[in-house]
Amino acid sequence: MLGQLGAPVGFAIAGLLFAYLIANLSNAEFLDWGRCGICATGCTGIIGAL
Repeated sequence: MLGQLGAPVGFAIAGLLFAYLIANLSNAEFLDWGRCGICATGCTGIIGAL
C-alpha cells in the first residue's frame, strides 16, 4: 500500500514547493532557480543514458 502513495505524495510535495517558491521569490530569482532545474534534469538524463 505504501508503494502506491509515492506518486501522490511526490506531486503534493512538488506542488507545495512550487507554491512556496512563487510566493517568496521575485520573478528574476524564480527564473534563475528554473535554470538550475533544467541543468540538473539534463545531467540526470545524460547519466541515465549511459
